[in-house]
Amino acid sequence: MSEIQSIYKTNPNSINSVNENKSSPLILACYRSYIEVAKFLIKNGKDINYSSDMGTALMAATYKNQTELVKLLLENKANPNTTDANGTIALLLAVQFKNIPLVKILLEYNADKTLKDKKGK
Repeated sequence: MSEIQSIYKTNPNSINSVNENKSSPLILACYRSYIEVAKFLIKNGKDINYSSDMGTALMAATYKNQTELVKLLLENKANPNTTDANGTIALLLAVQFKNIPLVKILLEYNADKTLKDKKGK
């Protein structure tokens, strides 16, 4: 965490950069379940809804079954209907993994259950 804060102090725009896979630091923090880092990035970052080809921070947290992170992102205005390159949204991941609590949370935040991915699912 101190490393992220140090980088931010040196170059505040660095937390909005993307890596070679076009993933943002927030997406990576959510994928790796780094809750404190994610909180810092949400507070100081620019785009909570940034979507790489692989998806959004919300999708990463959903994929990793991180209920606390999913709630945190949604409470900070993450859009549950932002898609990845395949048209997938976080709700489709929660359904795929049969994570009923996350399905309910995403629906409470207006995830669109009528959206389909590019495969029609």
